[in-house]
Amino acid sequence: MFFQALLARITWIEQPAYGRLVEFSALQLALVRSVGKDARSAIWTSMRERAPGVPLLLVRSAKAAAGTALLVSNALKEAR
Repeated sequence: MFFQALLARITWIEQPAYGRLVEFSALQLALVRSVGKDARSAIWTSMRERAPGVPLLLVRSAKAAAGTALLVSNALKEAR
């Protein structure tokens, strides 16, 4: 019960954070990708799906997610 309450609180914190990301980036959030051991939890996944209001995609490979994050980071640096 404690763990589920903790996850609910994290989800409650994430929800406005997604809104702030959209506000600051002026981009529309279309998809959230989740990676890691916690992403395999059905309870956590169902809670997180509701927070952003967009589809949640479970990433199969943490290496692919890290590679994507690196590409995005590099593209943002070049854009400045």
